[in-house]
Amino acid sequence: MIVYINGKFIEKESAIISPFNSAFLYGEGIYATLRSYNGVPFRLSDHLERMNNSLSALGLKTIAKKNISDAVNELIKINGLISARIRTTVSKNIETDEQIVLIETSEYQPSFPEIANAMIFSEKLAHGDKLRMHKTTNYFQNNLAYREAKSHGYDEAIFIDTENHILEGTRTNVFLVKDGVVFTPSLECGILPGITRKVVFEICKELKIHIEEKILNVSEIADCDEVFLTNSLAEVVMVKKVNDKVYSQFMVSENILIEYKRRIYRS
Repeated sequence: MIVYINGKFIEKESAIISPFNSAFLYGEGIYATLRSYNGVPFRLSDHLERMNNSLSALGLKTIAKKNISDAVNELIKINGLISARIRTTVSKNIETDEQIVLIETSEYQPSFPEIANAMIFSEKLAHGDKLRMHKTTNYFQNNLAYREAKSHGYDEAIFIDTENHILEGTRTNVFLVKDGVVFTPSLECGILPGITRKVVFEICKELKIHIEEKILNVSEIADCDEVFLTNSLAEVVMVKKVNDKVYSQFMVSENILIEYKRRIYRS
């Protein structure tokens, strides 16, 4: 498999990054993960725009979107991929201050079942932590929570904060449905502005489904009609159970997923 590093396409076995890399030493890096369908990356421009916003906010040098977009498309062709997982990671060599851009691709493999079970993570996160709005390479807490969920037979863990506000999953954004209205945590809570989350807002507008960003208390999970999760690899994932609460309907979630898939092949 070929990867891209700073303008060069090389075999992944030959890819070398300095041990003085900021992502390796300090988790100081930004990344984006997305899918391609029929060889075409979906919403790549949105991912790169968010990446640049994060790089700028954290005092790192932004990337040239066209150069990275061209590299992603070329890498897909070189590796002969149709349905692909694509990851772009931006970090730097702290000795030389050189920016490092790594792009890797692989055949897409599902990471969630079509209907998932989730749990509330046992540890509460700090209220209002704005760092969560950036997709950083410091992913230890997410992986810790994800492993806890898997060890208890769940597919995902949902974070709440010290004010009992619903935040997000370890690798997903969270949506609740009540009486036909879709609710999702406000970005002000300190959550990732997911690209699939953004698409869901577009879909709800088109389908005339009322959607609202708000502060959601964890108690609302037990009182809602549906729960679904989103990310750019798994798309829209319906949830059967959160802790002991079981959901018996998925109508709104299914309609959003159907429209999401239509958009993929219209793009």
